[in-house]
Amino acid sequence: MIGHVTQERYDQIVTRGRELVEFQTRSQFELGDLALEIEPMQPHGGAHPNQGEALFGVLESLQLFADDLAIPGKTLETHRWVASRWPAQRRRAGVPYYIHSTLASIRDDEERSLIPSRCGLRPR
Repeated sequence: MIGHVTQERYDQIVTRGRELVEFQTRSQFELGDLALEIEPMQPHGGAHPNQGEALFGVLESLQLFADDLAIPGKTLETHRWVASRWPAQRRRAGVPYYIHSTLASIRDDEERSLIPSRCGLRPR
């Protein structure tokens, strides 16, 4: 017994839990990708409007999107930043979002992408 369940039921619960973590990871990255579409990452100082063109500020655009989704603006900003540091082709299936998020601060793209698959998960 593990807690109040048999080993067999525990294994089923772990399998379902991993599916949910993968779904959560995909959702967080997709929110970041959508935020990047609205406001791509810019060099320091950001974009500058053409003459006669108003530019909605990055933070204002992201906050509007976050408000429309009923999520905190800072959460959306984080998802955007993590998605920018982990383009789709470098994301690792089976590795939770929080690990991608933790490693996003590594400046070197190649070094950052060296995380092993199933990082942070106990082998089954």
